[in-house]
Amino acid sequence: MDVDSVTVPADIELLLRSYPSLQYVPDKNRVKCTWTEHEMPARLSSIENYVKGKKYQQFLKKKLDNDYLGKYKMFLEPSHKKDHERQLFCKLTWRHLNKEPHHILRHLQGKRFQRQECQANNTEYVPIGRKKKQKPTNASKEDGGTANDDDEYTDLSEDEIYIENDDPNDDLSDLYPDFRRLRANDADEATANGNDLTNDDVNVDTNKNGDDENTSYTNKNVKNKKKRKAQASEIKKPKKLAPSTKRLRGSSEIEPQEKMNKEPAMLTIKLVIFLKMTTTVNDENIIDDQLYNRQRYVLGDDAMKRLRKHHVLLYGAGGVGIEIAKNIILAGVHSLTLQDPKLTTIIDLGTQYFLNEQSIGKNRAECSVEKLRALNDYVKCIVLTECNLEEMIQINEFCRTSNIIFITADVYGIYSRCFVDCGQETFICTDKDGEQAKEVFINHISPDGVVKMPGDERHPFQDNDIVYLRELVGLEKLNNSERTVKELNHREFLIGDISNMGEYKSGGIAREVKQQIKLTYNSLAEQLHNPRILTVDGSDYWTNEIDGDVPNTVYIHILMVALSEYLQLHHQLPECNSTNSCKDAVVMMDLAQKHMKQILKNQVHDEQRFKDLFKYLIYTARGSLASLCSAMGGFVGQQVLTTLTGKFHPVKQFLYLDAYELVKEIPLEKEYEYIEKESFKPDRYHALRLCIGETLVNCLAHQRLFMVGCGAIGCELLKLFALLGVGRQQMITITDHDHIEKSNLNRQFLFHKQHLNQPKSTVAAQSAYDMNKELKIKSYTEKVGANAKEQLCTDSFISNQTIIVNALDNVEARRYMDSLCVKNQRPLLESGTMGSKGHTFIVVPFESESYSSQNDPIEKDIPYCNVKSFPANIEHCTIWAREKFDSAFHFKPSLFNNVLLESNIAKRIKDGNTIQDLPKVIKFMKRRCTSWKECLELARQKFEKYYSHKALDLLHKFPLDLKDDKGGIAKDSYWKLPKRAPKPIEFDFNNQLHYDFVIACAKLYSIIYSLSSNECSNHDIEANKAILRTVNVQKWEPRNKEIITDPTVVKPVITSSNESEVSEAEWKTAEERSGNLKAHPLPFEKDDDFQIDFISAAVNLRAQMYDLEPGDRYEIKRIAGKIVPAIGTTTATVSGLISIELIKICLKQINQNLPLSTFRNFYINIALPLFIASEPLACTIQKIGKFDVSIWSNFEIKGNSSMTIEDFIGEVKSKYDLNASMITEGNKPVYIPWDKSKASKQLKRKMNDVLTHKPDVSYSELIVLTDDSNMDVDFNETQTIPPIRYYFST
Repeated sequence: MDVDSVTVPADIELLLRSYPSLQYVPDKNRVKCTWTEHEMPARLSSIENYVKGKKYQQFLKKKLDNDYLGKYKMFLEPSHKKDHERQLFCKLTWRHLNKEPHHILRHLQGKRFQRQECQANNTEYVPIGRKKKQKPTNASKEDGGTANDDDEYTDLSEDEIYIENDDPNDDLSDLYPDFRRLRANDADEATANGNDLTNDDVNVDTNKNGDDENTSYTNKNVKNKKKRKAQASEIKKPKKLAPSTKRLRGSSEIEPQEKMNKEPAMLTIKLVIFLKMTTTVNDENIIDDQLYNRQRYVLGDDAMKRLRKHHVLLYGAGGVGIEIAKNIILAGVHSLTLQDPKLTTIIDLGTQYFLNEQSIGKNRAECSVEKLRALNDYVKCIVLTECNLEEMIQINEFCRTSNIIFITADVYGIYSRCFVDCGQETFICTDKDGEQAKEVFINHISPDGVVKMPGDERHPFQDNDIVYLRELVGLEKLNNSERTVKELNHREFLIGDISNMGEYKSGGIAREVKQQIKLTYNSLAEQLHNPRILTVDGSDYWTNEIDGDVPNTVYIHILMVALSEYLQLHHQLPECNSTNSCKDAVVMMDLAQKHMKQILKNQVHDEQRFKDLFKYLIYTARGSLASLCSAMGGFVGQQVLTTLTGKFHPVKQFLYLDAYELVKEIPLEKEYEYIEKESFKPDRYHALRLCIGETLVNCLAHQRLFMVGCGAIGCELLKLFALLGVGRQQMITITDHDHIEKSNLNRQFLFHKQHLNQPKSTVAAQSAYDMNKELKIKSYTEKVGANAKEQLCTDSFISNQTIIVNALDNVEARRYMDSLCVKNQRPLLESGTMGSKGHTFIVVPFESESYSSQNDPIEKDIPYCNVKSFPANIEHCTIWAREKFDSAFHFKPSLFNNVLLESNIAKRIKDGNTIQDLPKVIKFMKRRCTSWKECLELARQKFEKYYSHKALDLLHKFPLDLKDDKGGIAKDSYWKLPKRAPKPIEFDFNNQLHYDFVIACAKLYSIIYSLSSNECSNHDIEANKAILRTVNVQKWEPRNKEIITDPTVVKPVITSSNESEVSEAEWKTAEERSGNLKAHPLPFEKDDDFQIDFISAAVNLRAQMYDLEPGDRYEIKRIAGKIVPAIGTTTATVSGLISIELIKICLKQINQNLPLSTFRNFYINIALPLFIASEPLACTIQKIGKFDVSIWSNFEIKGNSSMTIEDFIGEVKSKYDLNASMITEGNKPVYIPWDKSKASKQLKRKMNDVLTHKPDVSYSELIVLTDDSNMDVDFNETQTIPPIRYYFST
């Protein structure tokens, strides 16, 4: 029933949603069952009694058996997911559901299931209550009938997606303008008529005979949302095609092929596929947390909701265009319109990964739409068409007058460009960096407003930041006020004079206030010759007002402007070959010189550097580098999200990314001569070949590449490997032990809904192969790490690879792979992301530092005493709640199951044998719950223990009037910030938070004690409260339990313990209580609502006990689940940047003299935005004996069957001039002569007898210390002898 349309008591509304047959009758204030016609008072107890009754249960089971289970049995199966074995899994909606009949029935009757069933059966889904009025046919119109503009769907339901593409003759000209035919006078005329083009409604009236190109733009301000949707759904028939035109699949109108080749700028294609997502206002406020749980922690819920209301028109479905489309679709924009006039060629396959050989000759946008749709069920695509310089300027002016965001991006050869214009009106940026608001404790405030930090703490504030002050004692007038900051030093800041507000005594918290930023933007025409360009060296923006050396990015801007004008004038890109004797270059140079004079004016510039950059543009302009498409496409995708939502700072206004450092080391003249001489037939690698030459294309094909991880970065890199043809003549090997979850679908675009629960590596390998059938790829599901089984990452395997790629999400595994690369002298490509931030790191053998050489910033550990007894923020409370969950619902049930596996426990206790952890197990057995009532009682006891007894324990140990923790007299009270005195909480039946905790806790106890769902019905609130009133709560008694107060003490590791003795009688009593119990441990699952219910309530109760601000449920979930914020746009950008370094590694294989300065490490933050490119640091060289040694050095000794330790020491001395005094094999001692009397015997032992022989390993790595080694110093700061490989005799 629709319980939203009437006012229903909250508790009854919640219950009615679970029973579809029950309807609320508002006139009578009664509830009616549509199955039995029975009516009852609208009281919770009456409804509960009815649905539990025999008559209703019989009807329910009969209806389920007759109407649903037989029909839908194919879609329901027992869940195979760990810890969901007690549930069913629906293969249509990917939902787990309880086995209770009313749960199953509610799901099968739900809109989500019905819609998915219609899609599976290829039928139209019409929700209950929605009636579609028939549109008049053309015949009826001709007969004088008129179409009623008010015809519409009625009774719009929630969460409905409509796809209207039934009519193959439908034309979209009434929805979107043909921007290629847009002229300035059209826009002026539309503006003069008072009409405005917005994202909500775009109606284009075209002449039906196709002769008149004039187009009028109207925007109807329709207040009724349903009416607006109905109008947007009207599809007009296409113009009649001239006899010489061809019709594409889907009735696409195009110009003749001959004309297309000559005048591509005037082409018009109107594809008729209309796929539009339509949702109600309620749907826009609902975010699928399982799908977007990583992204929502980057953008925030407000930005996510705003994003779902916007429409985007994207022009061009080439390499960079499709990358932008992919990224904004995955992010969840309301709708995307993709317009492209071009047909697919074999060259497009090198950058456009949604095209294949079967797409050749078909429209690029049309061939891409279905794969774009598959990325996200919340987004539908509309396909339209592309632009040059004049058109970009005209469209930009049109967008400015219409208040539409304008973004343009291009990739030509090895250069890429992005331009952003947020319009004439001031753009409001609501959050410039996306960081959480920073908060500090205050130690003192002087009368003149100088705020000091406690101890060695540093404040994070800068000039003009605003802070919100609270909890000040003595300066109460300053509480709940905002002050502007002036930074004095890293421990002090100024908030202005406060001498008339009182005297500071103690306490106080200063919290950053996020400020809105107002930004103004110029048009493209204004910016062309007065550009504002974001540099990639971390020095902010460049403008022509800046003196000094002109950076490369400015020259590239000049060249790209000239190229756009050349395209406008000649309708093709320039080319340099023997046929035209580089005439195109002369024309291009004239254009570039003209623009350079206007931009640089009288500034001194480097003519030679400009000519070099110009040369590579001329050579590569007709090609396209897939890596740049990915990098720029990811960045531009984020600019779309940023400008639509106001979250983060848009670029202002140009950004250029390039691969100049790569190609300047390639002899492109020779490569082009070779390409021309061999007359290469265009293939999928031709766009790449035009950028880097045939030699490097062939080198990429012969790589043996090993990639660890197939998550977000792994998917993006596999896409690029397929486009670049990496390993197609050798092998790509990938491994990942994870399986695909729903949350992966938001960023890991190789995975779709049909892949859920399958191995990532298997699906990723198949998806990459589908992009390029020439790819040779092998997948594994092995975990990589120091503690993993060594089946794949052996030295022989690693040394046989040419490139190692990390696509990992943890530092430990990264360092492990780095150590393997250093040991086996292999290059490593490392990259990672966290929210809007990302990094790339390249490791070049024998030249650069390794990944482990760079120490990551040390994260400050949270003191255990803060978590245990003195929480200062919601994070401390969340960590505490997570520990309580793990202990009660996972560790103890698992312990119980493990102990029960042991035999003859009673006999062993009688014999006096000790069984580890038995006291804990007996306590768990004695607490066994056999009913919902007992679960509630145990949960109520836990409430008392956590929120009353714990507080009383602390206050007993440290009274409120205590002056310091030693009991002495001191100036300050012991209980001062950041320490907060706890306040015992008295359980209140009517407090929703108290009740929620007990119910959630009881529900979890019912699961671990394996109670059936029928035994744990908890809908009757009054019945639950009645049980809770009868609980005999244990009274608090003082205990002498130790309370940790030292912040340096770490959390004790949970280990097995014997604790106290257990008697035979105790065991017998516990055994009788537990019976044949098989516990059901609950490992923490962040997507389990029951678990998050418990943790969220536990956290906020603890916050209440310590007078902290309550936490948001989703922020609590992030902390408890250790969810790393992530968004696909950052991933695409980082993957594109690191893949350029992969090509440089291949170039290094060809040219051993390639300098280290050619490579680049990147740090990016696309929220600011910020790009910093730096050269890798060279590895440190030190003198060891006769040799210059670095981390890449390996010392080797060839052994034999008779070699003794004494012989080995002699070989080391002879070969490396080292006096070995100690030898170890890992942690195993080989020769340590502490006892001089036994040293001589050790020296006579044979090496083969002492060392460990591993299968398929021909050597052992030994650590040798010399007489002059300093054992008391850090080895990172002194000379370190590299490991010595001792090769066994063969």
